Amino acid sequence: MFSLKNIVLYTLLFSNVVAAQQLTTEYKILADRWTESIIGTPEQEYDSFQQNMISNTQRDAMKYLNSLDMTDMRHSLWDDLPLDYSQGGKTIGPNIRSSMIRLLTMAKAYRFPGELQGNKILISSVINSLDYLFKEHYRVGALEYGNWWEWEIGIPKTVNDILTLIYSELTEAQLDNYTSACRYFSPLPDRNGVSEGASASTNPVNREATGGNRTDMVQVVLVRGILSERDDEIKNALNALPQVLESVTTDDGFYNDGSFIQHGDIPYTGTYGNVLLEGVGKVMNLMANSTWPADDPRLLRVYEILYNSFFPFIYSGQMLDMQNGRGIARGNRQNHVEGHAVLASMIRFLDGASESDNKKLSGFIKGQILSDHVKNFLEGQQDFLISNKAKKLIEDTTLEPVALSPKAYYFPDMDRFVYHGSDYVFSLALHSARVGNFECMNDENRKGWFTGDGATYIYNTDLTQYTDYWPLINPYHIAGTTVDMTTTLDECTNKNKVASRVGKNKQFKMQRVGGAAYRTEAAIGADFYNHDDSVSALKSWFVLNDKVVAIGSDIKSVDNINVGTIVDSRKLNQNGKNRIEINGVVDSIHDKKVYENVNSVFIEGNVEGANMGYWFPKTEHLTMEHLNVSANWSDIGTTRKSVSGHTLSSFISHNDHQSGYQYVILNGISGQGLREYSLNPDIIVIRADNKAHVVGDVSGEYILANLWGNGEVSVGSLKTSSPVSIVLKMHLNTLEVSLADPTRVLSQVEFITNEGFNVMSDPDGRVSINGKTMVVNIDALRGSTYHFSLQRDNGSSLENERGED
Repeated sequence: MFSLKNIVLYTLLFSNVVAAQQLTTEYKILADRWTESIIGTPEQEYDSFQQNMISNTQRDAMKYLNSLDMTDMRHSLWDDLPLDYSQGGKTIGPNIRSSMIRLLTMAKAYRFPGELQGNKILISSVINSLDYLFKEHYRVGALEYGNWWEWEIGIPKTVNDILTLIYSELTEAQLDNYTSACRYFSPLPDRNGVSEGASASTNPVNREATGGNRTDMVQVVLVRGILSERDDEIKNALNALPQVLESVTTDDGFYNDGSFIQHGDIPYTGTYGNVLLEGVGKVMNLMANSTWPADDPRLLRVYEILYNSFFPFIYSGQMLDMQNGRGIARGNRQNHVEGHAVLASMIRFLDGASESDNKKLSGFIKGQILSDHVKNFLEGQQDFLISNKAKKLIEDTTLEPVALSPKAYYFPDMDRFVYHGSDYVFSLALHSARVGNFECMNDENRKGWFTGDGATYIYNTDLTQYTDYWPLINPYHIAGTTVDMTTTLDECTNKNKVASRVGKNKQFKMQRVGGAAYRTEAAIGADFYNHDDSVSALKSWFVLNDKVVAIGSDIKSVDNINVGTIVDSRKLNQNGKNRIEINGVVDSIHDKKVYENVNSVFIEGNVEGANMGYWFPKTEHLTMEHLNVSANWSDIGTTRKSVSGHTLSSFISHNDHQSGYQYVILNGISGQGLREYSLNPDIIVIRADNKAHVVGDVSGEYILANLWGNGEVSVGSLKTSSPVSIVLKMHLNTLEVSLADPTRVLSQVEFITNEGFNVMSDPDGRVSINGKTMVVNIDALRGSTYHFSLQRDNGSSLENERGED
């Protein structure tokens, strides 16, 4: 073991280390440029956050140095990271990677200013440790025990970082030895599972690398090629990159509607989507103005992807939880961390942007950084280049921060809906025959059973509502879902491969999932079946007048099991004493309480502006349960961190007499405001049955509908039997129509009108009218919304035509 008092002794011992040859100029420039994110530029002036990070790095490096085993008989570098091949060797990969990460910390300390900068004992210890790992464990011919990712991506990426920091201290033979081992496990930038060693891994199939895995592999091969001065590897890596930004229609990647899928059917804009985004940005910045610039025209599509695929899912620095997949079970990578990681990736694209793209992107990034009042972007930023550029954005007085305008977004290729409203965001996570429910893998997200079953979220001024949320709330009580209230499910403990929900991921009975969204209005609906087909329901969510309307009908269960719909599931304040009003009367809930004939519920927010109001158009029997919870992130994943807090869930129990529900969500409303709204609502439920769910505003301007395909239904002036979603806006003699086919199997929709119309606007030429029959061609729209407008040919008023049957 090492200690400070041994420095002189070990300096003498390792004074004969032979330095390596220098990289030739062009490769050296690129290798050194790669380190600028890791340690900063040579002229770097470190701010207080960076100085603190450097101090922590030096402290940790000294700790690792003092505890490092350098004996000839060692079986690992550190006692707490055993390289043990027993029990299938599943800990070998993670522990090699963790060992490499510690060596990276030591390599940083060797380069950072401070007492360890240039320390010969430190660098000799790093090199000796690398020699050991590459001789005994991570070597040509070794098997990939356990998770393939550690061996093919995690370890070689870390090795690249180490080598760019210390290549000038290595011999040519050492550098070749290290890069040859990485080349054995990850020879190609566009393939995984290639080496002979992959036969022992969790995924032994030689397969195409896609999405975030592809950009990781590109970086592995590219930086290795720079260090090895291999022109062929550099070119192969760059040639494999642009494909990740091309539009796809199945499986992994970005879709034209803005969706991003990874692992075949899981929405993953956060985590994997950002891994991809970060990788593209790193490569483009690294290779700029070099002999090998990353200038394929296909890479310019990244700006469209930023606006359509990432902007809608970030709110006040948070990446919406429903886009983080199994990552919601990581206590050290919660929504603010993931959101900041995406913002950091966006910053990488500023230098190469056009003037208009730079302005749009800069304003959004600045707005997100400044609106996150609970996590300082600069304090948590590990990348020095990103930190420096972010500071310039923040300090630029000519740059105005920008927030997204109110708008409804639906992403049919991943069954996700987002509404950016006035000072809040509503989001909805569904699944279907096309999109998977949830992912459990590597012992993460073990209780994510219902997170794709119509889960709803409200993000508002309470920026910590979803911090430490997942281990605290009841995993059977996910807001928005309709569930078997008596079931107890086994934890998903699949550690080795992409897992699925209790035997299946896609629900093939759920064909009619989706909806229409246009401007600030939306009609989203699902013909829902749960994981084992024991519960079914027709479920709708409408956005109208900056409010969310939730409707359920025809709720059925096998064997008369107890079924309920979760209206809300939230964290309360620190002492759990939020003001709660039922029908305008203050009440306290200490455990579980059942309320009859509930017309409204008010829940005081944990911060100003975060109050929640619920209005029930038809009075409901509502159960509210207040719990004081102590839990640990290890209950749902691998992070070990204890948490505690008060939670409140509210749910409606269903039976033969109450097989539906209706409620309106009002964000930020006061108790008095809710009482007044209950007496004078601006939204009405027109119908909620097995033919259609239809709502409108009292002014008669809007009608929103989800049709279930069980017979003809009148929606305003239009009648159809097709299972479509419709948003109608009526004004005098003009009718604006937003139409979507959630089943994605229709080629056209036929409407019967109660009088004559002329086409006023039809961007794609899809609408034809013959008398009182209108046909809309929706072929190849893939569930997306088509908007067109009509004009009544006699010029009479369209107002107040609700079309009730």
